Amino acid sequence: MTARSRYRLLLTSLRQRVPEIPPTQAFRGMREQKGVCIDLRHANQWAAGHLPGAIQVELGQLPAQIESRVPCGDLPLLCYSRSGERSLIAADLLRQMGFARVSSLAGGWEAWRKEGLPSEVGALPACRPPNECLAGIAQLPHLIDSIQRLSAGLVPSHVPFVRKEDRAVIEFLCIDPVAMEQIVLSSGSDAEIVARLKGELGPSWPSDHAIREFNARILHRRKVPESTSEL
Repeated sequence: MTARSRYRLLLTSLRQRVPEIPPTQAFRGMREQKGVCIDLRHANQWAAGHLPGAIQVELGQLPAQIESRVPCGDLPLLCYSRSGERSLIAADLLRQMGFARVSSLAGGWEAWRKEGLPSEVGALPACRPPNECLAGIAQLPHLIDSIQRLSAGLVPSHVPFVRKEDRAVIEFLCIDPVAMEQIVLSSGSDAEIVARLKGELGPSWPSDHAIREFNARILHRRKVPESTSEL
């Protein structure tokens, strides 16, 4: 049995335990019961358009963040993803954590849009500080955030990167900007981005010594502090 076949069996099993609510019914129900919609997509997708009032929490962060984001466990919760598959996994997880009134949006965001139901847009959080490191590389988290923000604005995020420090990371890694963009926008977490970058670069991945020298140069270059929300 292939991994895809096992995944389909998992979804079939989840549908026997998790209520799936069609978009129109979900819209009426959540409005009347004042429930919470949980958007499991990436932050840039949430910013481009989401269900009214929805909070954005990616699947991998859900167990750690749910209690702080939804302090009242009695509220009805509607999980949704792009096509309604990840939301089944999330809803089942929340039910196991003790949230009794949890459902999944049938067909996900795609079905909601096809029905022409209300939506709203939102701003992405500010980019992470340039001195924050990922895989030891300063500015890499900011670069990732820059790509996601620009993509949410529906402009080509690789032509050009706005900040010279963002461009410097691309040059340091010796990776094509389009390839970098594709990796960021198709990955679900920072860890996945790093893993895919290392796979893409192979032996060309910089040494610890090269990373330390790059960090010293890139942080020294920033003589005047810049806002992290300038994009």
